[in-house]
Amino acid sequence: MPKGSDAKGQSFRTFFGPLAVGVSAFILIGAVFLPSDGLGVDLCSWKVMTGHPCPGCGLSRSVRNLAHGEAGLAFSYHPFGFLVLPYAVLAVSSLAWPRTL
Repeated sequence: MPKGSDAKGQSFRTFFGPLAVGVSAFILIGAVFLPSDGLGVDLCSWKVMTGHPCPGCGLSRSVRNLAHGEAGLAFSYHPFGFLVLPYAVLAVSSLAWPRTL
C-alpha cells in the first residue's frame, strides 16, 4: 500500500465521516426550520460574556438565509455561509456515495 493512501483515507474520514455528516445534517435541518433573523436569543457565550461578536456570529443565520435564496441577506450576516452550506450538502450527500471502488 502506498505511504500516502492512509493519509488520504484519514482526510476523507475527517471531512465525510459520521461526525461531519451528522453535524452537516444538523446544519441543513436548522437551515430549513430557523427563522430568518435568528431565535432572538444570544446563544453565543463569547458575545454574552464580552458584548462583542465572535468570528462565527451570524453563520447560522447566513446559512439559513442562503438556503432560502436570500443571498444578499446571507452575506450581510456572515460571508462564510457561502462555504458552509455547499459543504453541508456535499457531506450529507456523501451518504449516497459508494464506499468501495
